[in-house]
Amino acid sequence: MKTRNQFSGARAGVLAVALGAFLAGCGGGGSSSNGAAAGPSAPGGGGGGVEPTELPALAGLEGDADNQDLLYFTQPEGADPGLYAVDPAAPETSILVDDRVLLDENAFSLSYDRSFLPIHEASLNADGSLSDFRVDRVLYFDNRSLLDTNGFHTAATDVADPQPDPVSSEDLILLTNAIIQYALDDADNTSVLYELSDQGWYQFLLSDDENTDPLQLAERFTPVAPVLDPDLGRGAGYLVIDSDDDNRIKRVGMDLQLESGQVTVEGVAPAETARVLPLGGPLNDGAQYLVISGEASPGTGGLFLYRPDQGDVGTLEQVVNGEGEPLVFNESLFPPPTPALPAPQHLTRSDDVLFFAMQGNVLGFGDFDLIRVEGADWRLVATESSLGEFVIASGDRVAVHSEDQVLSFALDGSDRRVIDSDDSMFGQDISTPVLGARDGWIFYNRDTGIGG
Repeated sequence: MKTRNQFSGARAGVLAVALGAFLAGCGGGGSSSNGAAAGPSAPGGGGGGVEPTELPALAGLEGDADNQDLLYFTQPEGADPGLYAVDPAAPETSILVDDRVLLDENAFSLSYDRSFLPIHEASLNADGSLSDFRVDRVLYFDNRSLLDTNGFHTAATDVADPQPDPVSSEDLILLTNAIIQYALDDADNTSVLYELSDQGWYQFLLSDDENTDPLQLAERFTPVAPVLDPDLGRGAGYLVIDSDDDNRIKRVGMDLQLESGQVTVEGVAPAETARVLPLGGPLNDGAQYLVISGEASPGTGGLFLYRPDQGDVGTLEQVVNGEGEPLVFNESLFPPPTPALPAPQHLTRSDDVLFFAMQGNVLGFGDFDLIRVEGADWRLVATESSLGEFVIASGDRVAVHSEDQVLSFALDGSDRRVIDSDDSMFGQDISTPVLGARDGWIFYNRDTGIGG
């Protein structure tokens, strides 16, 4: 095993690329499938003696994958810490899978909840849809202590006696960034491209073992976005910035070797690129939205659509509105100069249509614009006040939290509706520790007034 003595940049920033799995969402406002009331529960407890309202059961929320595989959990503190599995058919008994997964109470340790990643598989159907979406195994960093690391391991979900399985010879896993590309057709081909601070980028596959050294990306390249093979539901390479060629955008394969040609805009390779930032995940056909800024103005960026199937390495097209105006992202508040992208909770997709909120100022208050993007066209759907906790698509609607309201729009941007509101003195506070959408419903938590 090789050992690297690099302790800076300990927290892993993970870009998990979910291939083809999209939320559906916001239908008619505030009634259930059987007509019963479905509003928030009445306040209870605290000596008030008020019984909470029972929400009606919803039909059609079952998943399509059998839940018969092992489920994993951790016990980070107390007696017998470690990574455990439980069989849903025998939940009274748990299995200790890896006793090295622990927090050292006497030493500095890294962020515990960022150390585990479920690895997915799915069945790819002829019509491009997915079914039997499932967790095949769990990838984790074996021990978070700076003084005792043991690399990357996986644990399978479909075996009676699970064991930790090393997937790389790397034994020090203090990352600054990582790009994960799921291989939905076969989890063995899921790839992890990770950066060690000041030492470059490396990649391993989940089919590797403890005798396999990770591949290394040439120092001249900085990866900026994954490239998807939509037919196989797995990674096809990466877009990179080439520092040896005026920071032009190029493409490397899954072997991290440079592919011939340059990514172009109308036949011309963009030069002196400062930033390339993905916006949302790959679309169904493998296309990808990118926010690109030049060296002359690195803090602002225009929106482009990358299409991998229009040439050997793909092409870029600038996204414009009906008047030919580009969509430009303003500079973020904090250095270094970087375009301010919408937060993940303020961006959603319905098939290949993108909706996101753009703040009117970098401080994050005041009016915001709801933007719709389809293909290489964008348009302003609405300007609303005080961006809230979410923008989320469901079914044939998009829901937006704005001030004390939840708004709903049709997917074409029309038909603005208020589906939830509270105009009392202190309004409502929507919090979303768990946020989901399915079958025309959205799910969120809210408080009304003070302590309601």
